[in-house]
Amino acid sequence: MPHELDPLFRPQCVAIVGAGPNDPARMGTRTLHDLIASGWGGRIWPVSSRHNELYGLQVYRSLREVPGAPDVVIARTPSAGVEALVDDAVAVGARFLVVLASGFAETGEAGRATQAAVLARARAGGLRIVGPQSIGFVHAAVALPLSLSQIMERFEMRSGPAALLAQSGAMAISLAVRAQQQLGLNFGLVATFGNAADVTPIEALDWLAGQPDVRAIGLYLEGLDDAAAFAAAVQRCRSAGQRVAVLRAGLSHRGAAAVASHTASISGDGDAFRALCRQLGVVLCASAEEFLWTLKALAAGSVPESPRLAFASISGGACALWADQCDRLGLDLPALNDAQVKAMAARLPTFLSPANPLDLGPAAFDDFAFEGALSSLIAEPAFDLLVVYLFTSSPSLMGGLKKVDMLEALARRSVRPLWVVWEAATDEEWAALARSESLTVFRDLGQAVQSLAAVARSGPGAGFEAVAVGADAERAARQQTRLDTEPAVKAWLRQAGLTVPRGALCRDAAAAQAFAAGCADGVAVKIVSPLLAHKTEVGGVVLCSANAVDVAAAHAQVLAAARRHRPDVEPQGVLVEARVVAPGLELVVTVRRDPTMGLITVIGRGGVQVEVDPDCVVHVGRLQPGSLPPLLDRLRCAPLLRGHRGRPRLAMAALEADVRRLQAAVLQADVGEIELNPVLLTADAAWVLDALATTSRPETEACLPARASSGGGR
Repeated sequence: MPHELDPLFRPQCVAIVGAGPNDPARMGTRTLHDLIASGWGGRIWPVSSRHNELYGLQVYRSLREVPGAPDVVIARTPSAGVEALVDDAVAVGARFLVVLASGFAETGEAGRATQAAVLARARAGGLRIVGPQSIGFVHAAVALPLSLSQIMERFEMRSGPAALLAQSGAMAISLAVRAQQQLGLNFGLVATFGNAADVTPIEALDWLAGQPDVRAIGLYLEGLDDAAAFAAAVQRCRSAGQRVAVLRAGLSHRGAAAVASHTASISGDGDAFRALCRQLGVVLCASAEEFLWTLKALAAGSVPESPRLAFASISGGACALWADQCDRLGLDLPALNDAQVKAMAARLPTFLSPANPLDLGPAAFDDFAFEGALSSLIAEPAFDLLVVYLFTSSPSLMGGLKKVDMLEALARRSVRPLWVVWEAATDEEWAALARSESLTVFRDLGQAVQSLAAVARSGPGAGFEAVAVGADAERAARQQTRLDTEPAVKAWLRQAGLTVPRGALCRDAAAAQAFAAGCADGVAVKIVSPLLAHKTEVGGVVLCSANAVDVAAAHAQVLAAARRHRPDVEPQGVLVEARVVAPGLELVVTVRRDPTMGLITVIGRGGVQVEVDPDCVVHVGRLQPGSLPPLLDRLRCAPLLRGHRGRPRLAMAALEADVRRLQAAVLQADVGEIELNPVLLTADAAWVLDALATTSRPETEACLPARASSGGGR
């Protein structure tokens, strides 16, 4: 089925505005030179007022003079001339315009306005924009180097099993060249998007889904403004058997500030993005090196997401290190059973003992023994993948290129993949290894084991169900009560079906005493005012028995404390609430609207613990039935949920049901964020002991607490 980006990445005709001869001292002058040298078979229309002919091609004085409608126009035009360039491209019926110029949204408000105006002008004429600040792309699969950079000085167009989509042109060049020259990984497509004002890396990811010979796709992102589109594109790739890895800048506060000044992307919540990747089976990498080695592993294909590993090594020490790393990362390194030992012993040299990992010892230097040992391991049905570790201490003794040939022959004969870790390889050995189409090779043991862990992380996650969260007047009108105090929020939660202790808003001590009389386990007395959200910080919470004297004293105490700290505030009264004394675990549950992610839900250890020792997990989108227990297993406090040292197993099913009810209630109300802290999870129920909501309406948000309270006073 045709895709809207087909004419961009597989054009029949391109126009180059500002074309000229290659000048090594000037950025962006190689475009025409590289196109001619590539032998690309499409039509090329150079546009320049300075030349009549270039490389044997007619040069047109203006874009409006070209003899047809180009699929792609690529231009070195400065920002001041971009609007006129857009008009010219629209006039000739161009479909895509690649804009290198800077000075747009990345510069601030004025630049954002200019970018919006250019984009509106283009859209009105049916023209799509790549950029601004895009250096274009190199599509090796169709021999098309359409770049306004010097990338082709060091990058060779070789079709490969991976693709690279990047917002930053400089990062794209660095990653592509490093991958090819240092890892032997070839990108069949390297595409850049700059500010991504129109065509985005996510749209390109969607285009790549199902493209032949593309097994792994890497994205360098500096922001994400549509989680639903990202998820849909990733899921299309997964359905086509392709895996996705991301290198993301701007996940920290300082990183986000740097990104905002670079490609005008405003980063969302870093933890939420990590959760989104985990839910989608996208491998999120922490460094460029990890990113490239991960892509190499994903591009190798044929490796299941939870492989059973066999390991053979020239070094017993490396066997021990590998076993340690597999144990740390949860990788499966199965021991041999008696039948496997017997079967392998018949195929191994007599001086080797069957084991996994297997110490090859002197067999590494005996071609017959070496090949026999590896053939025995890779033929064993109990394994999905064989990893072989070698290092070059003596090139003559190791056998160098002969050993590489032997490994390649073994890999071609086998139905299982063969990975090779070759440390301290000579330049000649590594060049041969990197060129291999049969082997997946690594320079370092750690790179290989981390890459296998990445393959495991690329398996199906919990999934992502997008929800629309935009505020609207109709939803606000349905909500008659302002959720600006704890009693109001708890009444709303109770109506939504959550478990809330009995309580009453009491205007005087007599009312407080009357309610407390029916609470056998005592009460909590809390000050009530929309301007006193953090009640414990002002002494606005007192726990006491149900005795009338104690309740009256607690009532007087919280009122006095509130007036002492905020004499300008007149409380609405006190909330008197029955205490819950069942054993359990205090949790925090937060649900927040987010324009990018939809819903963000945070669950973790609650009470004051959330501030001094955070132990939380994050889920984005709507929580699906059955998805909460595996999510909570990632908490450090997870053993306490399952029943620890004779304590009862806590009601995780009730918690999941309440979280789903809470999400549904937030979507139906004028709520931007709600925090329940603490929620006391017992063996029977999830009790909401304290709650605070903020509105989703910007004009009133400043009047309400900026974030939820940190304690429930229990």
